[in-house]
Amino acid sequence: MKCLECNKEISDGAKFCQYCGTKITAAVKTKRDMLDLRLGAKEIAAYFSHENCDGYDSYSSVNVPEGVFAYAFTKNGNVEIRTGLNEFSKIQGQGGIIGGLKKIISNEANPPLAIVKKAVFPLAFNFTNLELKSAFFNLDSQVLCRIKDGKQFLESFLSGSSSVETTVIEENLGNLVKKIFTETLYEKSAEEILKGKSIANEVFNSLKEKFKEVYPFIEVIELSLFEARNENLSSIKKASENLETEAKQRELEKQRQTAEFENFKSNNQLQQEYKKIEQENAVSDIERQNEIEKSELTNRIEKQRIQDSYDDERFSKKIQQDKEEMLSQMELLKEALKIRNARKDADTEREMLVREQENNFELEKLRIQNDEKIRLLQEEARLKDAESKSKDEKAQLLKEHNSDFKNIISAQIKSLGEKNDW
Repeated sequence: MKCLECNKEISDGAKFCQYCGTKITAAVKTKRDMLDLRLGAKEIAAYFSHENCDGYDSYSSVNVPEGVFAYAFTKNGNVEIRTGLNEFSKIQGQGGIIGGLKKIISNEANPPLAIVKKAVFPLAFNFTNLELKSAFFNLDSQVLCRIKDGKQFLESFLSGSSSVETTVIEENLGNLVKKIFTETLYEKSAEEILKGKSIANEVFNSLKEKFKEVYPFIEVIELSLFEARNENLSSIKKASENLETEAKQRELEKQRQTAEFENFKSNNQLQQEYKKIEQENAVSDIERQNEIEKSELTNRIEKQRIQDSYDDERFSKKIQQDKEEMLSQMELLKEALKIRNARKDADTEREMLVREQENNFELEKLRIQNDEKIRLLQEEARLKDAESKSKDEKAQLLKEHNSDFKNIISAQIKSLGEKNDW
């Protein structure tokens, strides 16, 4: 059998573990009878079921280690399991884990299990070229966190996977942490950001408040690492620190020389030497002062150059955005003008077609009128020729004339009516 504390093989019947000294009770089982729930080095949570655990249905007990939340997923909901050895009778449990806990859980056999780490764990967030108002920075950070509510954590992060590692949490929280960093640091100067210590406390407070709002089951314990880097600004800062150190060393050296020469003022020769050295020191001080001023001027120029470069880059981006927006507006105007011209051409074409139809109609009307006049004249001539005939013939001719005239008029009216309908 095995020791539950150190998990090493011990002899059957032993009362104490020969490796760690733990007292052995009758509750100890062999490896086949007990399911030992463990988390990997990088795991924050793990899921156990017949899908990822061989012989899952054959275990009769489960060992829940210290420092974890443990749950059983039953039809009645998630049930928390106590720490330590939970032993179940195979007969009462119908051959399965948890099934024997009828009073605690349910009559189900072999429900899935999950454990969540209680201890503090680190999350690393690294961002390259984070754009802030003063400059672009590379940020390295490490946040120490702790799970406050295991059930909420499982509902948010354990979906279809057998475990949750720190990398999964870092990927899910990366955008939120980046947003918090940007909002907290955007208005800060480059010097404040590079110093880090005072800024780190402000960032930590922002992280803590935002996590309470978005992920209340994750507690932010500490911001153990916060480092901002900008190579150009760091080199200027290092040069300034070196100049300050050199100035302090020169001042100390000058004080030491002054003290030494004060001890020998009574000697004329030494006094003359002292005066000579004083003159040399005065010249050296002037040269050093000039060198310091030159270095400071160089640093200011370099700093201004970096700022100008950063401003030029932003200005170029702004110009490019304005250009793209202007081109987009020009394309829209061209498209609108094209549509307008097309509509105008269509209206003109329709108007010309209507006018042409009206002209054709008027011409047809005039033609009919002319034909009618000619026919009337012909008819009148025929009547005059027929006057010499008898009255009966005249009457017959007049009757035929009227009948023909009515038919012609009816046909013309019908024709004109069809055109008006069109």
